[in-house]
Amino acid sequence: MYRIGIYLRISKEDFNEGESQSLSGQRKLLQAFIQKEQVSLSDKIQIIEFSDDGYSGVNEERPALKRLLSLVKEEKIDCILVKDFSRLARDYLLLGEYMEILFPIHKVRFISVNDGYDSQQYPEHIPGMDMQFRGLCYDLYSKDISHKVKSALRAKKKAGIYVSANTPFGYEKSSYDRHTIKIKEEEAEVVRKIFQLAGEGYGVTEIARKLRKMQIKTPKEFREGKSNKKKYYWHPATVWRILKNRVYMGELVQGKYEKEYVGGRNRKTLPKQWMIQKNHHEKIVTEELFDKVQNLL
Repeated sequence: MYRIGIYLRISKEDFNEGESQSLSGQRKLLQAFIQKEQVSLSDKIQIIEFSDDGYSGVNEERPALKRLLSLVKEEKIDCILVKDFSRLARDYLLLGEYMEILFPIHKVRFISVNDGYDSQQYPEHIPGMDMQFRGLCYDLYSKDISHKVKSALRAKKKAGIYVSANTPFGYEKSSYDRHTIKIKEEEAEVVRKIFQLAGEGYGVTEIARKLRKMQIKTPKEFREGKSNKKKYYWHPATVWRILKNRVYMGELVQGKYEKEYVGGRNRKTLPKQWMIQKNHHEKIVTEELFDKVQNLL
């Protein structure tokens, strides 16, 4: 049995490039290639799909990619098929490590359909100059687009535009403007209760215990309709995060985290780098109560 691993990947940087770049578009292309070239691959094949949705090509910590590479090292994959080099990696050095070291060591055939590359055509497992240059272009493109997206987001944050995909507990996005948040009353009532108890001198552990006894739904239960192992299980850390969040007194704080480098992890920035807009949206609690609770905490 000839084992073919097809690898699909899409990230935010690909969303404007149409259906061909989507996971379904990549899947159709690779399946059509296998059907057309099956004789040259093997009479009997097994197709194993690996897909990473929302991961940058310069990030090595992709769940599906890690599973694929694990099978490669166990020599349980005979061939890897991708739409183009950038699906596997946008980092030039990382792509070279896979193509020239890892895959040849474990006798894995590598095919990039749109690049017209098949490692069987290169006995020394070293791609031609045109292929290497193309890999470098993918790398440079990724860094360039990441810089542009980062600059655009920073400009929006400075202007006080809400850019997060999610909303804090107690708020929801306006149906008229996705960059505006408004109070979600049922959740906001829980937030007010938490601040009220904190203002009366209750600690976060006591507040969590009271919320459980009162059978008040947790943020997860509100948003997903799901509960933890125990229903209404409020954790003190959840209460703490709500009490420390300045969004509840109408402030928008953005820029608290930024990526160290393209594809890297988020790191916390210094408070002087934060972008803060007061009176940005409707308050759930007053500034006086918020400040009182901070002193008590």
